[in-house]
Amino acid sequence: MRPRIFLPPDERERLIEQLKALMEADADIRFATIFGSFLETDLLFADIDVGLGLVPGVDPERYELDRAAE
Repeated sequence: MRPRIFLPPDERERLIEQLKALMEADADIRFATIFGSFLETDLLFADIDVGLGLVPGVDPERYELDRAAE
């Protein structure tokens, strides 16, 4: 089981802004959304769930493999 982490709301917001900058810099991403326990500021979390919408023509499997190799 992965360890659970607590971050105060201001640190979570800072992390969201960093993720936002990374996503905006990727031309293959049309939109992104964060969901799950990370958004509940009073809960511990083990990961950050991010859903991506890719621009038309981008192969999701290829995208995932390419990003995993980075």
